[in-house]
Amino acid sequence: MKKEYGISHAIVVAEKGLNTSDNIAFNIVAGNGYVFSQSLRGANRDFKDFVLDDSGYMTLIEGFRFKSGLVPRVINVTTNEGKKQKVEVDEKQVVIYNSKYAAKAKKDREAIIQKALELIENPSKYKRATSYRQLSM
Repeated sequence: MKKEYGISHAIVVAEKGLNTSDNIAFNIVAGNGYVFSQSLRGANRDFKDFVLDDSGYMTLIEGFRFKSGLVPRVINVTTNEGKKQKVEVDEKQVVIYNSKYAAKAKKDREAIIQKALELIENPSKYKRATSYRQLSM
């Protein structure tokens, strides 16, 4: 792609499904930058500590905070022989917090919890919610 468009450096942007050690290594070796999303739930302890530490956050507008830092990270890269090898890379990690998004996510979670509680209370609703044109013979 870089040859085709005559560019020397690309930045790959992807959702967390493509945030794998092999993809990170590939982009580093190819001389590319990358921006991969990472949920806090699936992150390692060091990343969680970085995110939850209130120091270093900057506020641009009300309800929107961010911080960044260069953090060493160990990734497990697949070698040409198919084995995993630990490699340390320096990553610039950027953390963003948006209070409006957090409020919406909380509301969505509460709706799912409420529905689950209703299904526990009345299991026959579960059958109705999951069946579609059942055939009777």
